[in-house]
Amino acid sequence: MNTETRQRIEAYLRDQMANADATARSYVYDSSGRKLLNRNIFVKLRSHAQRFLDGDQSQSWCVVTGLRGAGKTTVLMQLFSVIQSSQADRLYISVDKITQLLGVSLYDVLRVYEDISGVAFERRTQPLFLFIDEAQYDPKWGVTLKDVYDRARHKVFIFTTGSAALALNMNSDVARRPTFEKMYPLSFTEYMKLKHGKTEVKGLCKEIRDALFTQTHAQEVYEMVRALEPKIQKYLLNIDRHEFDTYLTTGSLPSVLMVRQPMAIYERVQKSLERIINSDIARLYSFRTDTVRRIATVLYVLASADQVSYESLSKQPVELDRHTAKEVLDALVQTETLIRVQAFTGSHIAQVRQPSKYHFMAPVFRAAYFSTVGSVLSPETERGKLLEDFVVATLYRVLSVVPTAFITYDAQMGGADFVFGSEHRKIVLEVGSGTKGSRQVEKTMNKTGANYGLVVSRSELRLDEERDIVYIPIQYFALA
Repeated sequence: MNTETRQRIEAYLRDQMANADATARSYVYDSSGRKLLNRNIFVKLRSHAQRFLDGDQSQSWCVVTGLRGAGKTTVLMQLFSVIQSSQADRLYISVDKITQLLGVSLYDVLRVYEDISGVAFERRTQPLFLFIDEAQYDPKWGVTLKDVYDRARHKVFIFTTGSAALALNMNSDVARRPTFEKMYPLSFTEYMKLKHGKTEVKGLCKEIRDALFTQTHAQEVYEMVRALEPKIQKYLLNIDRHEFDTYLTTGSLPSVLMVRQPMAIYERVQKSLERIINSDIARLYSFRTDTVRRIATVLYVLASADQVSYESLSKQPVELDRHTAKEVLDALVQTETLIRVQAFTGSHIAQVRQPSKYHFMAPVFRAAYFSTVGSVLSPETERGKLLEDFVVATLYRVLSVVPTAFITYDAQMGGADFVFGSEHRKIVLEVGSGTKGSRQVEKTMNKTGANYGLVVSRSELRLDEERDIVYIPIQYFALA
């Protein structure tokens, strides 16, 4: 490292240490000085930090992954703010800035920080919290932080954020050290909390999920949801009946939550998608330039399609060969732009041969394509697809706590939207923006031997005892 490079790094670090508290404050308070409410994951991350401060150094590295725009930087700065300088030293590093603006590595910056502080990480007496944001911009971030962890795990706690795909670039020796926490787009209740200050009913989300997804028979589901109705109705009281539609179209990402005009929201969302494509995917995967340019078209095609096969993407307007199409879709899934839903079949070989459904992790992505590029679908069909994105994203969260769970769909003509379950049960789900019947659910239940069916629509809560189907109002499912 030459003298000029060292001086640039020193200037950057001194600026960070002098201004970090003021920067963090802008993530904690709004323009009028009112304290902002936190994402639900904040409590879990703060507990990791508190255990370390209380003397438990059994785990001192936490990697927070998630979709771009999900609010990782905001949560990181809020954590920075709540840890007082009297408790520990703190250093925030934005890896995209040091690599792109300074042209240096994370390793270089941490070396210079040790020199400035006058003490090696492993010889510290005061604890240090390292907040490393957008780690994927340095290809050697993992081995750099592994070195810090191995040298000073009892002295230094590391919070790292980045694309979900960055974990794929960690070798097994690195990957076994951190705790991984996933940050999802906003649930409806988080949206209501952050935008309108309406806090959740404690424990209600888990109670609804248990009622919907862990029972054996439809009767049990119905009785449990019916018992929860007083809590549900209390929460829904005074919520405008159009609020859920607003959430579906514009409210699933915190990065655009306070933008008022829908078109301004969609412009920001498109820019976020462009960064996912041209920065995250282009950096993490070895695609040719012309392939990267076609990824936006792939997403546009997916916005209106039901199922997509690799062969279908070989045609206009995409024109990717089968192998490249597979790699592109895999990259979009690994960056959590998309959720892949495979067909329900009796064997893995048969499943691979069937086209998959791809849903957007945040419904606002699909809404942006509908609004800015255009759609040949009817408004009712568009809303139905946004609703399916929301339901799949909800099921995806449930998957994170049930290791054996799966989401599939019935590829047979006239089959239901989804088959969700685990080794102990199967649940058939049909999703609709209006009122829905039971024909598709019945067909898929008979085919799969499911325990019960759920129809999520505008219908009121009711039980079809003869067919083992429960009709769940959309606004109830939205609280799960």
